[in-house]
Amino acid sequence: MLRGLPFHAGDAVEVIILSAKTPQLQEVAPSQPKTNLYPMRGKVMRYDDPTEAVAQTLVELP
Repeated sequence: MLRGLPFHAGDAVEVIILSAKTPQLQEVAPSQPKTNLYPMRGKVMRYDDPTEAVAQTLVELP
């Protein structure tokens, strides 16, 4: 929820989305390895059945 804006509930507003630079990796200390912020970037994903149910049976809770 956004607070402190100069609008009231129900007011029409225009939203403009601007592109920004991708965060750069910063090396904190030479002894620490760099962290990959986007490990799945560039990877090919394959979904055999993306609409398949997540759970096959209902589970009874106590």
